[in-house]
Amino acid sequence: MDYCLEMGSICMAGFELLNVLETEVMVRLQQFTRTPWLDKTMTVYTRLNDSGALVIAICGVLLLPKKYRGVGVRATFALSLETIVVNFLLKPLVGRTRPFMVNDAIEVLTRTPHDFSFPSGHTGSMVAVCAVILFCMDKKYGIIAIVAALLMAFSRVYVGVHYPTDVFASIVLGLVIAVFAVRSMDRFEKRKSADEGTEVTAS
Repeated sequence: MDYCLEMGSICMAGFELLNVLETEVMVRLQQFTRTPWLDKTMTVYTRLNDSGALVIAICGVLLLPKKYRGVGVRATFALSLETIVVNFLLKPLVGRTRPFMVNDAIEVLTRTPHDFSFPSGHTGSMVAVCAVILFCMDKKYGIIAIVAALLMAFSRVYVGVHYPTDVFASIVLGLVIAVFAVRSMDRFEKRKSADEGTEVTAS
């Protein structure tokens, strides 16, 4: 029991040190990269995915035409998984404080979030959905999707609401969830087709 408490204390101290180091990096980033036009662009872009609006819209567009409905189903599945893992498991479990609460030199350019910081839901949801597009659609659409996801990741750090490690972890998580969603749906559809073929043969 004492060992667990000691390890927990060490981990907490390490996390706090990481928070301080990363916020210093963020302050430098704001000092050297911010311009009026980039401030406005990043603020508008990051707010597009508030409450998951952008990724929900992307999934909706993919679900409408029959040609891309399978991609839409996979993207929606990936988005649902990402939402559960990030918002209901990781955020409350890790409980990481937002960077602007650690260092008041960080200027927040968007609405101030009141939930925990790790990982980034905006980034994770975009990566999960856009990675499905990369895996399942033409290369040109995949490239556009991944650029859009990476821009969302950058915007979350730029506007001052996430640490760099928040978005890095979300990129990895989003990719893993996308792979899982695509492979799971592929297996499900193959099994369903095999079962239907067996029924037709039997009849």
